Amino acid sequence: MKLSPILSLCCVLVSLMGCSSSSDDPPPNSVIEVNGDPNVFVKDTVMNLGEEEIPKDFFDTSMKYFVFVRGFVEAELAPIEKESETVESRVKQQTPLESQDDYLNALKEMTEKQTAKVVLGSNEASFESIGGGLDLTLVKFVKSESGGFSFNKKYLEDVSKADKTGSNIRLLHISVKKDETAVSVLFSGNSGGKRFVVAYEIQKREDLSLNLTFLDKAYKYMLGPGLRTGWSQDHSVELSTCEFISNPELSRSVSQGVAPWAAVLKNRLDLSEKIYKKCPPFSDLNFHGFYFIRDWIEVLGDYGVLGRASNSYDLRRGEIIDSDIFILLSEWDEGLSKQGVDVFKPGVLSSNPKVKEMMISTFIHEIGHFLGLHHQFDGTASVMSYEKGSRLHLTSYDKKAVQALYP
Repeated sequence: MKLSPILSLCCVLVSLMGCSSSSDDPPPNSVIEVNGDPNVFVKDTVMNLGEEEIPKDFFDTSMKYFVFVRGFVEAELAPIEKESETVESRVKQQTPLESQDDYLNALKEMTEKQTAKVVLGSNEASFESIGGGLDLTLVKFVKSESGGFSFNKKYLEDVSKADKTGSNIRLLHISVKKDETAVSVLFSGNSGGKRFVVAYEIQKREDLSLNLTFLDKAYKYMLGPGLRTGWSQDHSVELSTCEFISNPELSRSVSQGVAPWAAVLKNRLDLSEKIYKKCPPFSDLNFHGFYFIRDWIEVLGDYGVLGRASNSYDLRRGEIIDSDIFILLSEWDEGLSKQGVDVFKPGVLSSNPKVKEMMISTFIHEIGHFLGLHHQFDGTASVMSYEKGSRLHLTSYDKKAVQALYP
């Protein structure tokens, strides 16, 4: 029996939640389970509702397409264990692969499963999975008067109307990478009783063979130990901070998290930060956002997580093509309110040096992920560890690991 597009999407999301990057296994997709409404991750962002046109040359039957999926899916509502977490307990939770080859093989398998081809009709374009790992039924485009393609909203509306499960799937945003090698389509809805906000990032490639660079396996990178995972050094990288209107002081402090990394990457990677009053959602391929999430949300399995980074990759070269950082202010508020500190109150950082130190330490840690560094749990001193205390200064490991990424 063939599943409806809605049910197929539900099955895809369930399977991809096992690919969340919460462990130290390679994070091929960043579909993250949360307690709470995933829509908080796009709240107050400026979304084009699918109005951006896709260049006709993006659709090429001679090319292959890799589909990367990232976003947030509501979990079964269950309380997160509220226990203090030590480095030792975190290490015990890890189930890392054994070698660099194991990581490479896992990435190859994922690439095969998430490969697609374009199907062109007289007036439309769609994608068909080759590897069988994704259902792309909802991703359809129709030719526009200008010669490009626009998203087929009518098809999505018809499917949603025919669905009896109350899915209410909506198209939120489309973006085209500046070099026109990738397109991102952001959906929200309710699938299988779980709310979600998920982007399909479709990358156009002549060849999907992996050609990753192997570095010292002592360095923990996002795709695996020693597997180079970083931005292209051919262009500058801007971390775009979305101004937190309720407390602009928080937004202005992000630069202090960028500064240590920018200093050690001088003449290696042009890294900068800028504050914006209006921001597109995390799925936008041309905007690498730093978002402050005010509403309550919990990342499943990680009680007390104060921030979270989400990356997407060109896996052929281990290149980051987009990354976004989320600071979960409800988690900050839960801990600090017990001490009589209101994290939403203007001036909270200037009047509370310890809180400011904690906040900037978190910024530095998450920007490490933004640059391609994974957690460091083997006891080596690093801002990428979960050790308590100040992490305002990069350690020798941090400097060597990030400079190896960006020679």
